[in-house]
Amino acid sequence: MPLIHELNDVLVAVDFSRHSRTALFQACRIALRHHAKLHVLHVVDAMAVQTLADMRHIPYEKQAALSEDGARTALTAWMKEAGTPCESRMITVVDVPVEGILAQVEKIQPGLLVVGMAGAGETTCGSGTIAAKLARKASCMVLLLRAGHEGKFRHIVACVDFSYFSERIVEEAARFAWRDEAHLELLHVWREPWVVSPSTDVSEYPVIIFTEDEKRKHQENLKIRLHALVEPLVEHIDTSEVLKEVINYGPGIVDHVSKTDADLVVIGNKRASGIKHFFLGSTAEKLLNIISCSLLIVKPAPEEEV
Repeated sequence: MPLIHELNDVLVAVDFSRHSRTALFQACRIALRHHAKLHVLHVVDAMAVQTLADMRHIPYEKQAALSEDGARTALTAWMKEAGTPCESRMITVVDVPVEGILAQVEKIQPGLLVVGMAGAGETTCGSGTIAAKLARKASCMVLLLRAGHEGKFRHIVACVDFSYFSERIVEEAARFAWRDEAHLELLHVWREPWVVSPSTDVSEYPVIIFTEDEKRKHQENLKIRLHALVEPLVEHIDTSEVLKEVINYGPGIVDHVSKTDADLVVIGNKRASGIKHFFLGSTAEKLLNIISCSLLIVKPAPEEEV
């Protein structure tokens, strides 16, 4: 199956939580299947190092070296258990966790950053603080994983809005579905701009009222556009198309995912004009707060940014 590009480098951040253990195992599996180089990173929290140094009355540099040695020992054991490829690279640094991970993203320029959905907080819905910040700020795709999801993906939902970026979202979702022989579902959630309360004086609001015939034609057009995205994939991947009418986009996606037992949701995120980092749209932000399965956030290639 033709793809935009192969993954050359996969970076996984490990903080020794249950979720990051899953991230390491999944990153190892993905790197092997894509013949990519795996970089395994642990950022020793600089604040914790300072606290320990103060408590033990030793220089900061000495405590930093001791903490890094301990991290490398633990990371070596985890990598051996995960069966990381021989050419995998271990990285330990002392830094603020988010900044340390983002620095390595900029240095390595991986095609994919893999992290646990939550750290020590062990949330069952939504993402942890560090994972959410990485999802917003990293310049590469970010895969946020729920604890225990170390094997293949079975049911992938790609959320499309028919923007210029939708084809990229579909193609990256298709990459995962093809490799794992998973079912790929293209989902477009929409709400009617013409729904107005009977008691509302529409002259006071900037709304557009459609006739029933116009509404039907709009739905037919959505089906045609969605099928156009699916059609190139049907010979290679088990696919389906879903249009879902909702009141709120984020909860609508979550409701659909929970009913279909999907294990990976794929959404897009693009850089705001003139801003160094990426910022999630409102729908993606809501998903970060309430999603209960793994989440892949696709970022545009440099030539796609507008």
